[in-house]
Amino acid sequence: MKFAEKIRIFIEKNNLLDIQLPVLVAVSGGVDSVVLLDVLVDLGYKCSVAHCNFHLRGQDSDTDEIFVKNIAKKYAIPLYIRHFDTVGEAKKSRQSIEMTARNLRYEWFDLLVKEFDFQAVAVAHHKNDLAETVLLNIVRGTGIRGISALKPKRDKIVRPFLCVTRSEIESYAAEKKLDFRIDCTNSDVEIVRNRLRHNVLPEMQKINSAVVEKICQFSEFASDAQKIYDYALQQIEKNICFEKNSLKHIDIQQLKKSPAPKTVLFEILKNYGFNSDIIENIYKNLDLQSGKIFLSERYKIIKDRDFLILSEIENIDSQQFTIAENISFIKKPIEINFEILDKKDIASLKMPENIALLDFEKLKFPLILRHWQIGDSFKPLGSNGVKKISDFFINQHISIAEKEKIWLLFSDEKLVWVVNYRIDDRFKIDKKTTKILKLTTKNL
Repeated sequence: MKFAEKIRIFIEKNNLLDIQLPVLVAVSGGVDSVVLLDVLVDLGYKCSVAHCNFHLRGQDSDTDEIFVKNIAKKYAIPLYIRHFDTVGEAKKSRQSIEMTARNLRYEWFDLLVKEFDFQAVAVAHHKNDLAETVLLNIVRGTGIRGISALKPKRDKIVRPFLCVTRSEIESYAAEKKLDFRIDCTNSDVEIVRNRLRHNVLPEMQKINSAVVEKICQFSEFASDAQKIYDYALQQIEKNICFEKNSLKHIDIQQLKKSPAPKTVLFEILKNYGFNSDIIENIYKNLDLQSGKIFLSERYKIIKDRDFLILSEIENIDSQQFTIAENISFIKKPIEINFEILDKKDIASLKMPENIALLDFEKLKFPLILRHWQIGDSFKPLGSNGVKKISDFFINQHISIAEKEKIWLLFSDEKLVWVVNYRIDDRFKIDKKTTKILKLTTKNL
């Protein structure tokens, strides 16, 4: 079967595109996107081109842009180009360059679709991309959704090439003598995806030359399994959850009777912004005392005697915040940077009050951040005895209004730091310390 015919059948089978409606084709200038555009034009689709200049490769980025302009002229089709300060945006969002570029790209595509009424955006992901994504997700840690990674259609994004391999695409380009750009960063094996592409997959192909096809089949099986999984979860959730006084209740005993209670709890709560560390902590507390509160950014869970009660946070100042071990920065309720250092990296233990240096090994995660409560006490750094927080506030001449704004950081229900005032002596750095957690709040 000819390459273009194979793509046409795949598009029709998966209901990806209507030949009567305009489609936006994402073209970087590489072989995959160049071939995608050529095939769709050849099949008779009403194409326009979108090109992103991320300014990540110096002159090469600008040369790619010129190349794509010439392609659009060749086919006499509309062209849309957008320039991005990707590095600057990555610093603002505190995300990787790769993730930032991806987000910028798709946000712009969404705008183009809405403005010019495109039926979809066609991207050139193929079977090898799918296989690499599955392996990458497995390496990083994933559930069933990460295994069933790329789909032929997701919202307005369509992938007509998920039925072909990279070698088929390259053969088509050679046959039609298509020019394309080569991104030199694709050969950099310091990038994890490239390492999988150039080192891992070739070794796997020595075991089975059809390994890419097999991984794609596995992903398709996982996609079907996910549908069954989601259906089963819906039925379980109906049996263990109910609404009362506009609050979601999770029946703890019914949850524990479900086939995989921790997984069920994760699937229910992840949609409310609770991460895996917090959900693990909630699960461990199912049989413990009532009254514990667990927070995501917008929601809280109260552990009642028989139920977990979920509600939206209305007044964050009266709540407590759970901080997982892998967090590097929080904005709410106050801005704190978390940095792990070796002891040898610390030249002096004398720090401003907005910086706390703690012995990492003495901490137990997740940490809890909340306002003071009656009965709270700690052992101030340098002291021999325990002092009530209320007495500490009096000694520090802190007013009632100021008390309401002070946050306390806890580890395993032990007070670690009266934020911006004093750490607890039990968590200080000593001769045995090797790893340090440095906490920095916004300048006082």
